[in-house]
Amino acid sequence: LNPSEGDLIKTHGSDTNPNLFAAFSPLCGWGCNPDGLDTLDMVTGYMVRLAEAGTIVLEGSLAAPMDPANAIVVQPGWNMIGYPRTGVLSVSEAMDNPVSTARFDPADGDLIKSQVAFAQYDAGLGGWFGDLEANGMEPGVGYLLYTAVADSFHYPDYAAAPEPGVQPAVVDVPVTSGSGDSDGVPRLDPGLGRGTSLRIMARDVEAIQRPSLSRRPGVVVQAGPGWTFDPGEYQYTMTVTADLDLGDSEPHEDQIVAAVVGGEIRGWAQPRLVPGLGQYRVFLMVYSNAVAGESITFQMFDPVRNSTLDLREGLTFAADEVVGRVSDPFRLSGRDGGGTTGFPGGFLAVVPNPVVPGASVQVRFTLDTPARVALDMFDVRGRRVTVLLDESLPAGPHAFDLPREDLAAGIYFLRLRTGWVTETRKFTVVR
Repeated sequence: LNPSEGDLIKTHGSDTNPNLFAAFSPLCGWGCNPDGLDTLDMVTGYMVRLAEAGTIVLEGSLAAPMDPANAIVVQPGWNMIGYPRTGVLSVSEAMDNPVSTARFDPADGDLIKSQVAFAQYDAGLGGWFGDLEANGMEPGVGYLLYTAVADSFHYPDYAAAPEPGVQPAVVDVPVTSGSGDSDGVPRLDPGLGRGTSLRIMARDVEAIQRPSLSRRPGVVVQAGPGWTFDPGEYQYTMTVTADLDLGDSEPHEDQIVAAVVGGEIRGWAQPRLVPGLGQYRVFLMVYSNAVAGESITFQMFDPVRNSTLDLREGLTFAADEVVGRVSDPFRLSGRDGGGTTGFPGGFLAVVPNPVVPGASVQVRFTLDTPARVALDMFDVRGRRVTVLLDESLPAGPHAFDLPREDLAAGIYFLRLRTGWVTETRKFTVVR
């Protein structure tokens, strides 16, 4: 590790010491503040900021989750907690310890989040819901837990004791040098850096699983229409549990909903079907380096239609804000006309729709300003059927004949693009 001036590790302060952080200085290392953070443990979560990547190999024996020293003690509000286990568990499995006196007793609206995913407890449905519940809690990751009540709990113990002579297992966990939650099994967070690997060595009682790289800090993820995003670039997060209202169209799990701030992608998620509810919810984390105030808009990309849709609603960022619940979600909906904001004063239309035998068919749209226009047709599986238009057009209304002689009966989509704006229209051909 090669720490730099200003590298930082911090956790939540306590009643006796509200300043639990350590900043590195070449003059005195990590110990410049005698009243600051000087000890790291496995039950606490930490946030780390590093200027330069590094690698630390941690070697030791297996932690015992039921050991009294590994109790997770939480207070009402936000708590930074660790995960002293080697295996991946869902939030439900981790919190619902078979030993009743050691399990966590959640309240409606309690929420747990890592740097890239979250899950929320719904008392009416009796469970945890969200991407973190689906993907599981992982070694090498720290968590923020919001709870309404004070509590103390243990993660479930391992199914069996380690066998003598079992060789250590090794897992590489990508981590970030940007600010964010990061802890390990055991943990030495000051040494973790973007693009590096933490090798956790423990006796192989429970198989160590490699966490998904999707949206992990330090990993630049590309999704949708060229969207890129690195959670490790941002210090603060808020969570949004949303319902996706697309009018006559049903949400599906291939769609991607993105949060956008000033043209930058600040988080994305896919709709998930909630068990027991029979409805889709979007569990979206939004990222910022400002504590509050940034304006957030939302877009949805549908790979089946190969189209991007601006959503009507917006929010204002606030760190650790919780917007929506599974049973009372924030509503995200498509704009009137099913398209994006790039065509004010008119919208893409197929006339008539459905297309019937013998009818003359036109594609109509309006441009507020001169633009280069690309108009493509796709079938219901997202395959391009033909390019109808690719040229510069003046402002004003436009109409073009739609050749339909070779189209089989079925559902089709038109995609109209001008620069960064895309609008999509579904139409049906009947025979």
